[in-house]
Amino acid sequence: MVVMLKIFDISCFLARNNLTHAGLAEKLDCSTSLVSVWASSDQTPSFDKCLKLIELGMTFEEMFGTELTNKAKVFLNENKKEQENEFNSKVGKAIVELLNNGFFKLSKEI
Repeated sequence: MVVMLKIFDISCFLARNNLTHAGLAEKLDCSTSLVSVWASSDQTPSFDKCLKLIELGMTFEEMFGTELTNKAKVFLNENKKEQENEFNSKVGKAIVELLNNGFFKLSKEI
């Protein structure tokens, strides 16, 4: 049995923002029936409409689902740690090189 995850959750966004399909359609400059299709099917808005929804405050959880959002957060955190480690390593190497070339001397007093 395959379980389909509801990724695009416009109903939650509408409820959280106290909007109707018609109210959102007006903000997105599209038809009410199109917003209804997004709410009742697996169809999602175009890229431009998604950008507008983000500007209107749609969360990543509402747009991509909780599971995918959590996986993205883990990936970004791991990538951030990797980048920080790489940066710190490069800075450390640069300081050692500068010291070795007599650019500056570390004081024994702290």
